Amino acid sequence: MTVRQAAYAFILASGFGALASLYGTAGAQLIDRTLAPNDVNEGIAMSLADEIGAGRGDVVTPGSAAYIIARDPFRAIRRGRQLFQRKFTRAQGQGPLAGDGAGDVNSLPAIGAGLVDSCAGCHAPTNGFGDTQSISIGIQSNENVGPDRAGPRNLRRAPLIINSAFYPALMWDGRFFAPSGDPFDNSLGFLFPDPEGDTAFPGGEDDPVTHLLVAQAFIPPTCHLLKSSRLPV
Repeated sequence: MTVRQAAYAFILASGFGALASLYGTAGAQLIDRTLAPNDVNEGIAMSLADEIGAGRGDVVTPGSAAYIIARDPFRAIRRGRQLFQRKFTRAQGQGPLAGDGAGDVNSLPAIGAGLVDSCAGCHAPTNGFGDTQSISIGIQSNENVGPDRAGPRNLRRAPLIINSAFYPALMWDGRFFAPSGDPFDNSLGFLFPDPEGDTAFPGGEDDPVTHLLVAQAFIPPTCHLLKSSRLPV
């Protein structure tokens, strides 16, 4: 293992360990505080549009993902965690039914419930960021994240995220992969399905995205088919 790989492993282990201790069953998903302000200031302080900012961008575009990763990696990790746990609205892809996640959550708790749509719904922080069920329960659940989760089951089980930094291919069907066979090697770029294809992450010295897991983080998370496990495998 190289020093670089060891550093990635340490960051991932530390980050996932801290998250598992901070976010139990009740706190696995986060509401958008700009849409649902509340007395205890629970939830994500920035809107989805503000978190996306300038998009992927590059190392010289302020507010872009590449810019933040290069200058403040811990802020980038925090933003990634919030996207992982964010409850998206229906207008954003698949979200709460009550008021589409907007309104007074103090008087209407259902605003913070609705459909379980965040990544953390299946990748439970208290279970190594893996599934607590033999077969995943995605959308239309009882809103619990953990062993008490109930609802219609999908087609497969959500895999563990721990150690995923070392996988040369990601997702059940390997749709995100490193042609070099090494997720730490971007010399051949990273290959994704369309519309990203082989052009979004061409690799080489000028590409700031040097790891497959970082490349995957740029992909829009609001995929209803993925959450309902209806994608082909």
